[in-house]
Formats: sequence, structure tokens, C-alpha cells
Amino acid sequence: MRVLCVVMLLLGTSSLIWAQNEPCLASADSPGCGIKITMNPPLKTEEKILFVPNEITVEVPLRLHAMKVQLSSKAGEAEAAEQFKPLLETTHYKKADGVERFQLQLQNCPAADSTFQVVISSLKFPYPFPADLGTLACKQSGAK
Repeated sequence: MRVLCVVMLLLGTSSLIWAQNEPCLASADSPGCGIKITMNPPLKTEEKILFVPNEITVEVPLRLHAMKVQLSSKAGEAEAAEQFKPLLETTHYKKADGVERFQLQLQNCPAADSTFQVVISSLKFPYPFPADLGTLACKQSGAK
């Protein structure tokens, strides 16, 4: 019984130490987290315009063991209490250079101005964690 208690105490202590050292718990947007989001065609940051169709690539470090990546949105000027609504999700990824590479294909704009969020689900975290892309104007590629 004592051995079991010591083992449980050691496991609890080691998980607390790991959690304090994991930068993604503070924010998925922090540089130490290592999550990288790229778009093709690229996002025009100075104008905050997202052209669709668009291929969104999310690279998650292998240490996070991501199971699913989801793209969610809500109307840009919506109330803060309004929930993000899922647009796309995928569980398929390719391992490359120490990351899990997820790809999402955004074909249509959900609204003219939307706030986008990439949500990552992992076995190592008790809850999914978001990486905000911010409020972007969404335009079809043909309507430049």
C-alpha cells in the first residue's frame, strides 16, 4: 500500500512539473508552443483579407500528440458571448520534421467579416486549445 501511495505521489508531481514547463498551456499563440499556421494563397496581413478557396496548413509539434484540428468562425462584430461554430475539421496528418501537419481546405466564406480560430485537440490536454487568427475579411478569389 505504501509503495502504491509513493508511486501515485511521484506521478502527480511529475505531471505538475511537466504542466508548468509546457508553453502551450499559457497560450497556443506563444512562440514557445511551436504551432505554425500557414495559408495558400497567403493571408494579406496588411489588409486582413483571406482569399478562398484556401488551403490552411497547421503544424503541431509531435510532443503535443494532436488528434484533431478544427477551423471555427463567428461573425466579426458578434457579441463576445457568441460561440465559435465549426467550419472544418480533420484528424488526418502527415509526420514531417518533428511536426504533425494537418491540412484543411476552406472552399467558401462563412461571412464577409469573420473571426477565425484554429482549435487543436490533444490527448495530453484535458481540453482543446485555440489559436486565434483574428477578424479577417473573407473574399472569393474570383472577386478581387
